[in-house]
Amino acid sequence: MKILIVGATNLTERVMREIHSLDSVRICGVITSPKTFQISYSRESVVNMKHADLTSICDELAIPHISTDNGMKNQAITDFIESVKPDLMVVCGWYYMIGKSIRDIVPAIGVHASLLPKYAGGAPLVWAMLEGEPETGVSVFGLTDGVDNGKVYGQVSFEILQDDDISDLIIKSEEASIALLKELFISGALMGINPDSEPKNVVEVYRQRSPDDAELDPSGTPEYFERMIKSQTHPYSGAFSVVDQKKVVIWKANVIQYCGAMGILHSSKNLKHLHLNNSCIEMLEFEIRT
Repeated sequence: MKILIVGATNLTERVMREIHSLDSVRICGVITSPKTFQISYSRESVVNMKHADLTSICDELAIPHISTDNGMKNQAITDFIESVKPDLMVVCGWYYMIGKSIRDIVPAIGVHASLLPKYAGGAPLVWAMLEGEPETGVSVFGLTDGVDNGKVYGQVSFEILQDDDISDLIIKSEEASIALLKELFISGALMGINPDSEPKNVVEVYRQRSPDDAELDPSGTPEYFERMIKSQTHPYSGAFSVVDQKKVVIWKANVIQYCGAMGILHSSKNLKHLHLNNSCIEMLEFEIRT
């Protein structure tokens, strides 16, 4: 089975290496993108915070590849796909929609970091943390004209533990994605599929998030502050609050209830404390930017 890989993240690279090791699958090509690219939902260039440069691994494994910074709607991408003649496109770690004109050439599956139909759309791991979910997971599904609403071919779930932050969930989702894809390829479950002909799921589409969305709402609860900080930490831009015209970026913190003045930033025993609403945020790792 000849596979075309589409993606540009650390997960994409790991999937490439794992699939390359399977006897029943051959990677015939890779479509990737640079770290900074243009996309329809943003007026400014978007930065892929989990970007991986796949050029070196493609050269190492002798896999043809092409890069795009403005989507899939150009003749060079179409010509590349037709030239490598794939049986299936595997999309993971990718921001652009795969249009019908591409799917008419080759059927496509995607890897999404949620238990679809829940948390379709952007930033699914972040949204699951913000909503206080006890578990989430990954889904392999067929790509169609809708957003993450195609047939689900397999899922793996995992717990969101009390001490987990977004970096832990990224690791868990990558491990689950690789295990699920290998299982589906080894079993032959993806042979001859045609997602566009399958019934579609009803999904609730969550919007993509931007660094500005990481600003803390000062009226929030202690639970809200804890979830925001954990969900926005590395590799993302960090939850933040503006105090006395200074941007306070919080990477790790303890949050406790507090009754007192708001917006107070003070030091105690080499720690910084930020008071917002009824919460005291004890900042363990942080930056103050002027």
